[in-house]
Amino acid sequence: MGEADDPEAFLETFRGMAEVSEWPPQEWAHRLLPLLTGEAQLAAHSLPAAAQKDFDTVARAIRDRLGLNPEEHRRRFRALAFNDGDRPFTYAQQLRDQARRWLGPGKHTPEEIVEQVALERFVEGLPTRTSTWVRYHQPGSLSAAVNIAEGHLAPPLSDRRSRARGPVRQPCSRTGPPRGRWRDGGDVPVRSRHIVHLPTPSRRRALRRQGRRVGGADGRAKFGGTVR
Repeated sequence: MGEADDPEAFLETFRGMAEVSEWPPQEWAHRLLPLLTGEAQLAAHSLPAAAQKDFDTVARAIRDRLGLNPEEHRRRFRALAFNDGDRPFTYAQQLRDQARRWLGPGKHTPEEIVEQVALERFVEGLPTRTSTWVRYHQPGSLSAAVNIAEGHLAPPLSDRRSRARGPVRQPCSRTGPPRGRWRDGGDVPVRSRHIVHLPTPSRRRALRRQGRRVGGADGRAKFGGTVR
């Protein structure tokens, strides 16, 4: 493996050569390890000794470390463009290879491939923030992506409870409008027709003292009857 080699293509070429040469599968990993370089080599040697004997485990570790997952292959497939000097045959072959790596026709049924294509279009059609959220979770199926998107687009639980209860009347703070006024879900104070404003205890004592000084029927009539 050289620095300019595509690790995915290298692994596929190695597998094809191993099958043509009829090497025993248990020897594939042993023959592959000395050929690896760079990040691929680090990925293989980070595995336990027992796992290094299995070719599929080594290949999967290399793909994971280098980000060679279906989502990465999908991005590469969409990013391929025909450049000056390219041949149509070469460009078509590159598209075919990336599409195969993305959709995995040898590993998935036609129905699963259709779902992968629908999943891509579904995620791209979502609002930007929701689309980013769904991509972050890397759903493996369309139904999983739908659940993640619905959870992200759903209003917070507190908002749902507020809507179920309707408008909530809250008393104004001491720094807000005068006493006896309430806020009705907004900034405009509304006077309640059902609120009876009673004097405070200190005000009642002052009224009593004032009634004693006035005395007589005029005092009782003025301050609400008999003064005790």
